[in-house]
Amino acid sequence: MAFESDTLVVVTDPSKLAADFGEVVAPGLTAAGAIEVRMGLALTGQLTGHHVLSSRWESLGEWMAANEAMAARMAPGGELAHFAERYQIVQRMLSEDVVQDGSATGAAFSASRYSFTGPPQGFDHAASLAMGAGANGIRIVRFLAAGEWTGHFVGAIYYDSLDVMPGVLAATTSDAEFVQNVTEAGGRLESRTVFEFVA
Repeated sequence: MAFESDTLVVVTDPSKLAADFGEVVAPGLTAAGAIEVRMGLALTGQLTGHHVLSSRWESLGEWMAANEAMAARMAPGGELAHFAERYQIVQRMLSEDVVQDGSATGAAFSASRYSFTGPPQGFDHAASLAMGAGANGIRIVRFLAAGEWTGHFVGAIYYDSLDVMPGVLAATTSDAEFVQNVTEAGGRLESRTVFEFVA
């Protein structure tokens, strides 16, 4: 079981993002136990212009310790105190893996957030539809702790080109089995956001 931490941030100086991420953030989180660290930029919706720092962990204890260590380094007098001005945390969300198929890599990804009133079914089928339509990969997670989104599911679909996205979305939303699974579980699409990877 893997867990994902998504930290929504406002970046006040994007010119320093690449160096900060490559020299400090990613190496620090990896040394603390993260098995994947990425940075995306929201291109659509209410999150437009916000960055999201995503890290994946096999241990929530290691994740918590890494957050505590970073907070101490960013505190006044700490070696990374200047980061508190460059990166303003808006929200942090914690999720657990449900399904993954293919590779969670590419130039961009779409994140579709669903709420359900009953137990959802057919995640493996949804993943196969996305992969069959040309996606690099799909990862479906459930929010464990994300404020008002807690309990919601997110399907992140990864692309080399966003030109693939309309076909992938059509392949799922027009599929009778997918529609039936969502309907029977009281599923509702709450939002969809497009991100580009920037680090």
